[in-house]
Amino acid sequence: MYVVDTSIGSIETMKITVINSSGFYWVVDVLPEFTIDKLKLMALSHFFNPIDSIKVSDRYKLILVSQNRPLPDESTIRDEEIRENDELLLLRRRPLSILPNESQEEKEEKCRGPTEAEIQKETANLHSKNIENSIENPPVPVDFHTELRKILVSLVKVSEKLLRYHPEVVALFKEMTESEEAKEEVVHVDKTSLKQLTDMGFPETKAIDALKQNSNVSDAMDWLLAHSVDSSSSSSEPVPKP
Repeated sequence: MYVVDTSIGSIETMKITVINSSGFYWVVDVLPEFTIDKLKLMALSHFFNPIDSIKVSDRYKLILVSQNRPLPDESTIRDEEIRENDELLLLRRRPLSILPNESQEEKEEKCRGPTEAEIQKETANLHSKNIENSIENPPVPVDFHTELRKILVSLVKVSEKLLRYHPEVVALFKEMTESEEAKEEVVHVDKTSLKQLTDMGFPETKAIDALKQNSNVSDAMDWLLAHSVDSSSSSSEPVPKP
């Protein structure tokens, strides 16, 4: 009777998962010195009858899942660079119908796959099932800035049409124009010069007018004095009676 001992207490052991063709898996502790054949016998003893595992061992193979390659029976786990928690597939070998008296060339001929020329020859009379679809021209990518500009122009046109028939549109535009002109006038006056004139006692409105007419504080002060004299003399004249 073949008995496999899977209880290993060495610190060099590693855990490997063996999965059979039915989807059942088995986690086993192994040593790096174990051969693939020994690991395969252990797996067969677990999934099948331990007595029959030796008889059917040659019919099975182990495949490393991470690299998708079969493992040779004579190699060790260390030689195949199997690592902790790697998964191995236990699969049945595909039988080859090779006669005992066949030559090596005949064996290779049976094992090889079809060539490209043979495939073309066998499929030459088959009707094509792939319909060639006409490729439409791909849509032109939309320029965001161009589309945004079009939207803004449309909004301006609609606003212009709405305001054109508004009864108070003239007064509204006049008020907006005067407001903008007043802002521009205040901006063009030098604040430092304006403060100097107001500190001298001149009214702010008169000082603003003086600075608009003159480029510096001295000329603006002369302008204020001249106009203040004119205004005082005109106010002192008697008003003629009718």
